Amino acid sequence: MAAVVAAASAGLSLARPQRAEAGAVPVGPTLWTTVASPQVANSFLSGITCVNADDCWAVGFVGSILDSTALVEQYNGTSWSVVGSPAVSGGAYLAQVSCVGVDDCWAVGLSGGALDPSALIEQYNGTSWSVVSTAPAPGRAPYSEFAAVTCLSADDCWAVGNYADSNDTTYTLTEQYTGSAWDLVSSLSVVGSPYSVLNGVACASASECWAVGYSTDNSGNSTSLTEEYTGSSWSIATNPGPAGSAQSGLFGVTCVSTSDCWAVGQYADSSGYWFTLTQQYGGSSWSTVASPNPPSSVNGVHFGVTCASASDCWAVGYYLDSSNEQFTLIEQYNGTSWSLAYSPSPSDNAELVQPACISAADCIAVGVDWNSGQALIEQTYQPVATAYTALSPSRICDTRTAAVTGYSTECSSDGPLGQGATMTFQVTGVGSEPVPSDAQSVVLNVTAISGTAGTFLTAFPAGSAVPTASNINVNAATNQANLVVVALGAGGQVSIYNSLGSINVAVDVEGYFAAPSGSSSIPGLFHPISPLRICDSRSGTGTACSGNPLGPGQWTRVVVSGCPTGDPTCTPSVPATDAAAVALNLTAVSGTSLTYMAVEPAGAGGTCPSGTPQFSNVNVNAQTNLPNRVIVPLGPANDVCVYNSLGSINFILDVNGWFGNGSESTQGAEFYAVSPLRICDTRDELAVNYSTECSDATLTQGGTLTIPVAGVDSLPADGGATPPVAVIANVTAVSGSAFTYFTLYPANVSLPNASDLNVSPQQNTPNLVIVQLPATGGNAGEVDLYNNQGSIDAIVDVAGWFQLPPVV
Repeated sequence: MAAVVAAASAGLSLARPQRAEAGAVPVGPTLWTTVASPQVANSFLSGITCVNADDCWAVGFVGSILDSTALVEQYNGTSWSVVGSPAVSGGAYLAQVSCVGVDDCWAVGLSGGALDPSALIEQYNGTSWSVVSTAPAPGRAPYSEFAAVTCLSADDCWAVGNYADSNDTTYTLTEQYTGSAWDLVSSLSVVGSPYSVLNGVACASASECWAVGYSTDNSGNSTSLTEEYTGSSWSIATNPGPAGSAQSGLFGVTCVSTSDCWAVGQYADSSGYWFTLTQQYGGSSWSTVASPNPPSSVNGVHFGVTCASASDCWAVGYYLDSSNEQFTLIEQYNGTSWSLAYSPSPSDNAELVQPACISAADCIAVGVDWNSGQALIEQTYQPVATAYTALSPSRICDTRTAAVTGYSTECSSDGPLGQGATMTFQVTGVGSEPVPSDAQSVVLNVTAISGTAGTFLTAFPAGSAVPTASNINVNAATNQANLVVVALGAGGQVSIYNSLGSINVAVDVEGYFAAPSGSSSIPGLFHPISPLRICDSRSGTGTACSGNPLGPGQWTRVVVSGCPTGDPTCTPSVPATDAAAVALNLTAVSGTSLTYMAVEPAGAGGTCPSGTPQFSNVNVNAQTNLPNRVIVPLGPANDVCVYNSLGSINFILDVNGWFGNGSESTQGAEFYAVSPLRICDTRDELAVNYSTECSDATLTQGGTLTIPVAGVDSLPADGGATPPVAVIANVTAVSGSAFTYFTLYPANVSLPNASDLNVSPQQNTPNLVIVQLPATGGNAGEVDLYNNQGSIDAIVDVAGWFQLPPVV
């Protein structure tokens, strides 16, 4: 039975996309994805630490800063769950957490609410959390709080923050734990400042610690504050801000060694614009290191920083764009410079506060999505190189009952998928020809069946949060299919989300991508080509199929290698030998009846089946043009068979590439699956509450939009020894003004005689696209999207890319 979770219920995570063992196969760049976490209303996470890959803690609060209760969550390597914390009079807020072992953790913050706070410390002993006494702030100040904590060992921890006296002057606060109790340790505040605070603390050794924050003058202007502990006392260190800065403040600090520490925050120029601030300590002094701000940013800040090594650090925070919308921000340091990393911001009002790294390939960041009122957790993963194995199509999930369908699947007892609900089902190990447990991603044909409302469906790795992407957009009471390539979650599962109404879903598996075995003669590597129309059953089309529409219950054989009869010198094309499977776009054209179509490999001697297939590739209404991508094994003569169920219908097959059998002489490309990445949306960014490379770029009649792909949102850049050679993406046509079609093709070639998507006016229609990327020239790494008629918007969600193996 598939698991179904409503959007408002207590959602539990499984994992981010599966990852092969380190060193087993080539890996792609480190990417970030939003992972599912317990759905606690009005929750905020501000601190995180990891003991190991199976034990992380995150802390924050539930409610508002004026009336909150502490929130503690734990990650066990598979899922996040809420852990009870002690009830505190007046409420509590936990700001940061640090662990020295699985049974020794400390969390700090405040109790009593923001209007009457007292510094708070809690300890975890391996079983439960408890409140621990703190040393009173100087003069028994009426206001005190801790902002950060760090532990070197079980008997050496530091907590920092601030306290206020009865005159509302605020001073820095530092306390140390030495194995039995927390003791107040004198720290310095800026003389004459009405407000001096410490926001972060880190230690490289027992005699080398740093605390950072800021102070303000009587006009409220801020200046960064850096303090050093050398084993006996704290002192204010010289730390000049960026040249020309008018204000600055620091919020987080981390140390790799006694001669390598990083502090992060923000600074303002003389015009009042704020920018990210990163500073490095090299063993003798602090200096500002340039960190980029997003091109559209008018305000950027880093709240937290962590390092997996001296050449691998991450800083997180947020930025405001020119519309004053707030998005999560992640940057990475590679040992030489800081660069922007893609962060899947869940909305236009979100932020990340603190990162932690278990290893160079496994980091987690926490924060909040203010729009949903939910705590936010993002985690890294590294897509791995994979090769394709085609399977005989089989239905592994159908939410309709066996009494209706005449067969049973793991989803048969689930019933329709409700509004805002997510279903999770098993993919590996299921069916007559099961996907193996080591598969990294899977090719599914997903069919939406007779929903009660117009809706969209999104397929994604089980355990990830629902991404900003879609796979099927379908009207009420309509059946519509789309091919989906999706990374597998832990346990070999996939989730599907439904936006509106209730709807049945059928899922057919067509193949999978897994790490290749060996280093030579690898089957399943991809060879992209520019779109090539190999078959069009309409009369006078210059293909072998011309003039031969399909009748009811009829199969027809199509040879997909070589060139169409009307273009005998085409290049490139599917070869006569060495191709094991082919990527086709099947378009159903103006049938006389509602029907479905299917494609499968031809048999020996070019024979086609005589019966009805137990799967479908396209479900289409009468007098409608509708496409769907098909990845299908080839028969002995490089042939496939196409089936039509009802009425008479024309069809088109456009080839986009082929998968080799391992004996081809040209080098094929490996596939890297990712959680869906929305790289292009031509709609107004104010209307959709996010921006992309294509924002505000509606397509006009006969218009072509050039879309950058390589190097966008952490996808590999063009150039170098092994640039990406093709991409798999879901393209959605949105609310056009006329009947039209889209063609997506490499940006360095002329518009081909092919189509990827056919759509009626005012409809939203998706289709999976596999498109070649130019490797060189002025359009390297770019694709062109052509619209035939009217004006229309378009969305492009990337599911992965193909890349040539590294030369060894």
